Amino acid sequence: MNDTVLTGFVPQSETPLRDLFTTWLPQGYARMVQPVAMSTITTDTQGLVAGEVKIDTRDGPVPAYRALPSKDGKHPIVLVVQEIFGVHEHIKDVCRRLAKLGYFAIAPELYFRQGDVSKITDNQEIFAKVVNHVPDSQVLSDLDAAVVWAQASGKADASRLAPVAADALSLPITDASIAGAIVAFGVRNLADLDEGFQEVHRVLSPGARFVILEFSTPPSPLVRGAYRLYSHHVLPAIGRLMSGHPTAYRYLPESVDTFPEAQALADRLSASGFRNVRWRYLTLGVVAIHVGER
Repeated sequence: MNDTVLTGFVPQSETPLRDLFTTWLPQGYARMVQPVAMSTITTDTQGLVAGEVKIDTRDGPVPAYRALPSKDGKHPIVLVVQEIFGVHEHIKDVCRRLAKLGYFAIAPELYFRQGDVSKITDNQEIFAKVVNHVPDSQVLSDLDAAVVWAQASGKADASRLAPVAADALSLPITDASIAGAIVAFGVRNLADLDEGFQEVHRVLSPGARFVILEFSTPPSPLVRGAYRLYSHHVLPAIGRLMSGHPTAYRYLPESVDTFPEAQALADRLSASGFRNVRWRYLTLGVVAIHVGER
């Protein structure tokens, strides 16, 4: 770490220990992983048509948020799928960002029938009372309805949209038929990591690559300590600010804590049949990118 990185946030010798850990350490982490913004990113609606809508489904109208360019023409559809916290402000902002890039982005409220997750403060309660009661068939039907609604608006182009929504451990795809696969911040959510890797290996064509971008454990004790402080305390606070949900993003650090470290993940890819497995850290080891070949 050089003087340029350190300038401006090294504490004076009389800095109390409590202030060191509550103020300096998070700043240090933030500076080390520049760029950083001191305020929540909010994408404006200039040049867009954006807002809440109702889409017709087999069970009646379901709320959704959509954003698209205001200019004439048909725009490629992007289905924005919420996390467990529903279509909160961050999800809406993602839609607006995509619309700025020329897409028709739509995010249906997939848990609408089962309950309002914004009123539940505990992650486990969200799963127990809402998420676990949402059937896959309902989710798929609602996503289909969102595409139909978008097409009916006359502003969406679905000609290149061919989604396959299925159990990642049992893909409805022919053996050795896929040219490549990439997962960003998703393999942590697999019910069985090794079985998921083996399923990806099955559907890939010989020589095809499997690329994973995922959170990892920083190798440096200093960075690791700063990151854990940030992820367990600062990040959940930012999540509350952005989404309005009191427990948003607490799941993230909890899942990272139990996820294999970079070398262990590479070993499991190799054990699942991938060859030429390699990996490298990004952002001081906060994330890692792994590549394996079929």
